[in-house]
Amino acid sequence: MPMDIAVTDLIATLIERLQGSETLEVEVKLAQGGIPKSLWETVSAFANTNGGWILLGIKESNNMLEVEGLSNPSKMLDDFYNMLRNPQKINYPICNAQDARIESLDGKEILVIRVAEAPRQQRPVYINGNPYNGTYVRRHTGDHHCTKPEVDRMMREASDVGADSAILPGFNLDDIDQNALTRYRRLDQTLHPGEPRNTYDDVRFLSAIGGYGRERGTAKEGLTVAGLLLLGTDKGIREWRSRHLIDYRMVLTEDDPDKRWDDRVPWEGHLFGAFENIYLRLTTGLATAFQLQGATRIEESPVHIVLREALINLLVHADYAVPEASLIVRTPSGFLFRNPGSSRISEFDLLHGDRSDPRNPELVRMFRLIGLAEEAGTGIPKIIRAWRELGLEMPKIDAGTEDTNLHYSFVRLTYFLPRIVVG
Repeated sequence: MPMDIAVTDLIATLIERLQGSETLEVEVKLAQGGIPKSLWETVSAFANTNGGWILLGIKESNNMLEVEGLSNPSKMLDDFYNMLRNPQKINYPICNAQDARIESLDGKEILVIRVAEAPRQQRPVYINGNPYNGTYVRRHTGDHHCTKPEVDRMMREASDVGADSAILPGFNLDDIDQNALTRYRRLDQTLHPGEPRNTYDDVRFLSAIGGYGRERGTAKEGLTVAGLLLLGTDKGIREWRSRHLIDYRMVLTEDDPDKRWDDRVPWEGHLFGAFENIYLRLTTGLATAFQLQGATRIEESPVHIVLREALINLLVHADYAVPEASLIVRTPSGFLFRNPGSSRISEFDLLHGDRSDPRNPELVRMFRLIGLAEEAGTGIPKIIRAWRELGLEMPKIDAGTEDTNLHYSFVRLTYFLPRIVVG
């Protein structure tokens, strides 16, 4: 419902009561001729976004909302549930038996429908039997028809199989950067000296860490997406992903808004190399306090740890099925990490670490094996906690939502309020 529309006290009281249980968007429709066709577009849009309330029997006129009421709300309620169970009308019955009810306002009856946010595994919620013609999302106060790439992305995200575990037939050890694999194995062996995989040949080692796979039923085998992304050659990665770019930029001054960067690394190679190269540039010049862990000197400050977490978070959670680039920007005022792909869990869970649903679980595990990633959903809370303990500004986190057209996630770490927004 547009925020600038005036409402009667009765409607305002109802909306306040509805949003007292959960803060969701509200849409009103007059619905004097029965269930309106546009209702189902709104149901789809709410289900594919953040949920919402629909009020039938409310009149909008001259930027005002008035209670008009319904002549036969009981029949409309039956009609709604009958259509909700018709797969030719809507593919997933998003509302349960308690989600629609009749309310009385000033002696007039209206229909109130709560539409929940659909689980990732059930998206897209679409109408009229065709996902490409019948999928909607909510943007600002309107229902917007999804493009084919948006629908395809929802379908990819619905799978419980990790996006990075897919086998790439025809990709084999020849597509692996052998020097990078040697460095990776050395780190793994240092952290896990007693692991049997230390004695494996390269193909068996890659299989053990999720970088090489074989399907029993079809005998199809090859590198996995995770294996290629983590350690693949530039040529191999380009053959699989038409545009692969992890873009690091350093801006030395924010006084000139026309200057895009003073130093740039447009990295087009494997993720292990991306971490090795970009982490050094992110941390060059940062003060390092003298610390001891036992008899070993630790050459990292809390800022180093935060930046490492943020960079790994970007690398392992990006949506590599789309051609958009990941972006890292270092400025005098702070750091920006932006990757394609919205979070697959709620913002609350993301910020509190209550659960984890990684898009690329094999990549998470591969970085964890060399001490650079967690699997328990603690990355973002760890970043926030450490940054705040330093007495710095609260990190800005955007999980990416269906109410934007970009589907990016970003983490912005700021020393102080920046004068301009970079990126």
